[in-house]
Amino acid sequence: MTDMRIERDVTAALRKTATTLNIPRAVRKLTTAWGAESVQALKRSAAEQQRSGQGRKTGYLARNIDMEHRAAGEVLSVVVGTGVGNAKSVIYARIQDEGGTIRKKDKRLTIPLGQTKGRISDYSDGFFVRSIAGNLLYCQRVGKTGKLKPLFVLKDEVRLQPTFWFSGPMRRRVEYLEQIMTPDYIYMQAEAMTQAQAQGGWSEG
Repeated sequence: MTDMRIERDVTAALRKTATTLNIPRAVRKLTTAWGAESVQALKRSAAEQQRSGQGRKTGYLARNIDMEHRAAGEVLSVVVGTGVGNAKSVIYARIQDEGGTIRKKDKRLTIPLGQTKGRISDYSDGFFVRSIAGNLLYCQRVGKTGKLKPLFVLKDEVRLQPTFWFSGPMRRRVEYLEQIMTPDYIYMQAEAMTQAQAQGGWSEG
């Protein structure tokens, strides 16, 4: 009987195959982490605007930023912003970022002055006065002297300056996303997953 025995070590080939199969998982892991980090960056940005006094109501804005991870076949998308996921939609989010003019609808716009919080209805002892400059103010008297304290100014329209609370951080986040979405970087992450699986130290979850 004549025969021939051929032996080959295909470990390397199997490892490469396993790494290729891990590429979608690597992309999902990278983009999920990117989205979560982007949400935190936007929350910090909105909070900074509130502390600086540039962005009114940005405390509410900071609480309503979230992310969604969507997959349709081989197409993977990450959505980050207000009104996304479990976050509520914030109607002034865009104009806070880009700036623009807000005009009254039925009633005049009520703009808090200084450290005033809440609404006019929260200050039942207040009254309206017309300033020398012609602005309509809602005021109250404070202290023993009864000094006049302006609480709100009422306007037909308000011009908001851009804060770039969203577009600024996201510009940097997109630049980072482009770096981690290169084929070489994705393959390196998939390879790390393969090694961890071989050692029993990684599982998808």
